[in-house]
Amino acid sequence: ARLSESGKLPMLETWLSPTQIRVIPVAERHLARAQEVAGQLGFRTDIDDRDETVGKKIRDAGREWVPYVVVIGDEELTTGSLTVTVRADSTPKSSAKVKMSVEDLRKVVSEETAGKPWRRLALPTKLSERPKFI
Repeated sequence: ARLSESGKLPMLETWLSPTQIRVIPVAERHLARAQEVAGQLGFRTDIDDRDETVGKKIRDAGREWVPYVVVIGDEELTTGSLTVTVRADSTPKSSAKVKMSVEDLRKVVSEETAGKPWRRLALPTKLSERPKFI
């Protein structure tokens, strides 16, 4: 509530978030790189491989309060860097996008979760393999 009053997005601490990092491939051809990045990062990372638009995937990640959202497209394949949306730096009207490497993102999340309890994600890594409750 305090974050909302100060003009920031509400969020859980990174160490407490059920999903700490969500990787979103733009197209099917980007899925292999998304799996590679998720494997390198570790933490509680999942991959949104559903057959939805990229905008819907990003909105869903925002609705779930995911602290770091990585979008992988053609540019990320060629440069090797990541485009990361950082929820802590975003406002309701604009999202904070940062270019960083996999190691940089790993280092940032490691610093935020240092000394805190940690447990693996209990659900499948790919969102398409998770149960759907209707």
